[in-house]
Amino acid sequence: MANSRNTRSALLLLLMAGPVPASGHKDEPLRIDANGAIHGLPPQYSPARIEVLRSDGGSVPRVWFVVPNARYEFPVCISRLFDLPQGERLRASASWYHGFETLPPYMLLHLPQKSYGEDCAYHDGYELLMTLDTAEIVWLERTSVQPYCRLKAMEQVDLAKACPPNADLRIWSPPKATTKRKKSGGR
Repeated sequence: MANSRNTRSALLLLLMAGPVPASGHKDEPLRIDANGAIHGLPPQYSPARIEVLRSDGGSVPRVWFVVPNARYEFPVCISRLFDLPQGERLRASASWYHGFETLPPYMLLHLPQKSYGEDCAYHDGYELLMTLDTAEIVWLERTSVQPYCRLKAMEQVDLAKACPPNADLRIWSPPKATTKRKKSGGR
């Protein structure tokens, strides 16, 4: 458990740090059209879409994340976050060309509950990191903006506590580290 927490903390710091000049890595902004189609991904992850089905009764929408090799319907505990306040919009960015030792190709879905204008890139709300190849959840974080848009605070959401026990939570697990044995030298 501690190793998993350390891995998440390290990944969180990497994402918060932004692009690193030595590696040149930067998330690519994506466009989500009115039909939920996601534009800007390479062919191996296209077509991709977010499908949102709203009922007339004002209940929580049903939401699917669809990539070429997988389709995942979010449980209610997550799909409710897609019911954004008026004036807010779903945004996304992704990375598929970084090293995959610690993080798979992913899409970061920004689910704002309150934005602070064009001058502030941060929002109060949630960010959901999903794998692009298997449509699994990497993490869900609650975000909040500090005064003057100086800092975005992020808090990992414990999905096991936030969702009912019977919720279909497809959680991504990092690959297990492998150790290579040195060949013993012969005579």
